[in-house]
Amino acid sequence: MKKNYLLATTLLLTSLTNAQVGVGTTIPNSTLDVRGSLQTAFKEISSSVTLGINDYYTTYNGTNDATITLPVIGTGTSSFNGRIYRIKNATTKRVTVKASGSNTIRATSVPVASFIIEAGCYVEVVNNTNTVATSATWDLSYIAQPYTPNVSIYGTTLKIPHFSANISNHNSTDYDSGTGTEAWWVISSTATSQALNANTSIKPSKMTIVYEYQGTAFDIVNLHPILTAGNTTSFPDVFTVSFGGFTEVNGKTRLTLTVARIDLIGTETSSSSNWQGTGFFINALFTKKLF
Repeated sequence: MKKNYLLATTLLLTSLTNAQVGVGTTIPNSTLDVRGSLQTAFKEISSSVTLGINDYYTTYNGTNDATITLPVIGTGTSSFNGRIYRIKNATTKRVTVKASGSNTIRATSVPVASFIIEAGCYVEVVNNTNTVATSATWDLSYIAQPYTPNVSIYGTTLKIPHFSANISNHNSTDYDSGTGTEAWWVISSTATSQALNANTSIKPSKMTIVYEYQGTAFDIVNLHPILTAGNTTSFPDVFTVSFGGFTEVNGKTRLTLTVARIDLIGTETSSSSNWQGTGFFINALFTKKLF
């Protein structure tokens, strides 16, 4: 108690001598100079409420939509110009903030009677100097919303089967990748050997592969892949990858790709670009715009 009296006396003497109050400093540089943390009123509510003199930061955590009403403005010696309310909607519900009576809220040059705090958002309102009952007596000074990514990204690594694998109806698990619901099965692989002629027209060896994702099916609308081929073997093989499309079969997402070996080019029919190793793979990155 003595400490409280001492602090109050110190603040009073400071304010009388230079009209400035310092907390944590004996040399205040503002009307109120606080050199440390600031503790204010905090309230968590679960239903509609009208804010008052004892409110500052209010968090809504109810299960239904709600309305938070700003207090009736004061005038003359009862005015509270500069009073700030901070309001957070911590739910998935809609919270309406409205002014009392015919008062309005100014966010732009066109005042409004109320506005909505969407799920997860936060606002700050401050009472301005307007005192006419029909004036915009509150300023919407700050709006914050949680970070929501606009793009969903998914990445995986897919195995390229041996050229002679000839997989059909997932009759081999040698080239499946991932585990559990993150697994990608090779449903089929169809290989086509190179073709060369005397005019040096070249058709490289290629393979069309159908992969199937074993987890929850993707929303394939506006789903875009970025594909690159890799090689962890001692062979010099270089591949290019072409996207053949997404489909949904029996609730599973299927991805069709065509890979072609492009490092071996020539006119000798004895040369073969049919790959033999098993350490070839595709890096797949799927992107989707959310809104």
